[in-house]
Amino acid sequence: MGNFTFGRIRSARVTSYALTSTYKGKALDARTVGRELNVRYLVEGEVRLAGEVFIADIRLVDTGTASQVWSNRFKLERGSAEQNPGALVTPLTQNLRVALHSAERHRI
Repeated sequence: MGNFTFGRIRSARVTSYALTSTYKGKALDARTVGRELNVRYLVEGEVRLAGEVFIADIRLVDTGTASQVWSNRFKLERGSAEQNPGALVTPLTQNLRVALHSAERHRI
């Protein structure tokens, strides 16, 4: 499926893949990562193929409290994803935008 890009969320500052890849496969402490990357929220998740369906489990974590503030599961038929790679990214991005705004309203 490739790398996801959340750059369409105007209020988000997205850290580069090269920088975040240093954390791949390591146990993460959200507070430490938040300080090191100078970010308030982390988006964590994985995409896997289950039969003929891609499943993306995504979480939004507040780095100040190291708590999960939102999560969702997205499913997409394999054929649809192969015809339109953005078919999973678009709803994921839209939902993440709403979750970020909600988390910020709650924080303030």
